[in-house]
Amino acid sequence: MALSDSQSTQNANSSYVYSNSNFLTSNQLHFIPPFSGSNDSRSITDFLTTVEEIADHFGWNNGSKYLTVKLRLIREVLSLSVSRNLFSDYDSLKEVLIEQYITQSNKASFVHEFFTFQQPLNMPVSVFFAKASALSFKAFCTSERNREIEEANRIEMLKSMLLTNLAP
Repeated sequence: MALSDSQSTQNANSSYVYSNSNFLTSNQLHFIPPFSGSNDSRSITDFLTTVEEIADHFGWNNGSKYLTVKLRLIREVLSLSVSRNLFSDYDSLKEVLIEQYITQSNKASFVHEFFTFQQPLNMPVSVFFAKASALSFKAFCTSERNREIEEANRIEMLKSMLLTNLAP
């Protein structure tokens, strides 16, 4: 059951936040640290796992979980949820958050893998180049919208990495 806008914007500092027949106390909300989505923040899977564990413990329904997640999002994550108009239900909000923030986490690992990938002495240059090129796509190409700019950046990064990491 979707919450109305008035139900989803209750103040988390009040002593009770009502959601359908369940209610959340502000003390229960404090068991769930805020999620900012920044690099120093916990992962989205850790955040959502905490929400689910607390929800199971207190017997929250999906409406309560939805409201809790909305109240614990901060900074750009909150802006993302508002800009994408995610006021429907917990499952759709969870799906979009996972899609957005797991992708970012994977992106960082792809960039790291790209810059640390070195040619083993027994690897042919053509194989090294093919693997480096594939890694560069994973690390630097993300969307259709900025494809030309991303492709130019990818090529420059690939040139730099090949010059640095190619075995003598």
